[in-house]
Amino acid sequence: CNSMRAFKSFLIGLNVTRAGINYGTLVKWSTEAATQTLPTSWDESDATVDAGEYALEDTKGVILDGLPLGDSFMIYKEDSIYTMSYVVTPFIFSFRQLSPSVGALSKNCVAEFDGGHFFLGNGDVYINDGQRIKSILPHKIRDYLFFFIKKFKTK
Repeated sequence: CNSMRAFKSFLIGLNVTRAGINYGTLVKWSTEAATQTLPTSWDESDATVDAGEYALEDTKGVILDGLPLGDSFMIYKEDSIYTMSYVVTPFIFSFRQLSPSVGALSKNCVAEFDGGHFFLGNGDVYINDGQRIKSILPHKIRDYLFFFIKKFKTK
């Protein structure tokens, strides 16, 4: 997977590659594991464990990263953001699109703070409080910042 994060007693794999084929919209989770132990299975076809997977295909972008936020896990794609919530057996997790048009700029550009996530998006800086996405930079500062990001990204 491109990114792996812990959420509750699960490990979450984001942007998975299997047998050399990349599934950029795939979210995969392990079976539950006790504290300080590794999960015993990632096999979504085994009905005796809680492991599973789900493809986020409402938008074309690939998954870049994710972080817990309160009782949810936020998944950041290139072009959208999803909320992953624990709902127990038989589904384990539910998925809801939070933003169909705002996504993260790259992996590791999301930071947690008390009450939300601060992240760099494609062309702006945002705060995600779990319910809504809010731009936080004035127009001139946003233009200045992303001018330099684009300049260094092309080098």
